[in-house]
Amino acid sequence: MTTDIKFNKTGSLRYVAELTPDTPTVVQVKRLDKGYFTVYGSIGDMEPVSVFNTTILQNLIFQIDVPAGVKITMESETEVIEAKTL
Repeated sequence: MTTDIKFNKTGSLRYVAELTPDTPTVVQVKRLDKGYFTVYGSIGDMEPVSVFNTTILQNLIFQIDVPAGVKITMESETEVIEAKTL
């Protein structure tokens, strides 16, 4: 079963989405153009740290495999047209 992910525009060059998966999760992202894309992870109120990033890919598919409760923040420099988790 797939679930849509909504990226919200924050500032002039950032599109951000958050999720807290409880099992390994596959994410597919379709973007308007290439640009930076970073996935951050954080536990509780700790500062987020990068767990994945790219600047050369326009569209991506990747697995997030973190323990339950880790907050994931995804940030894109370019507009996200569509994103889903599986």
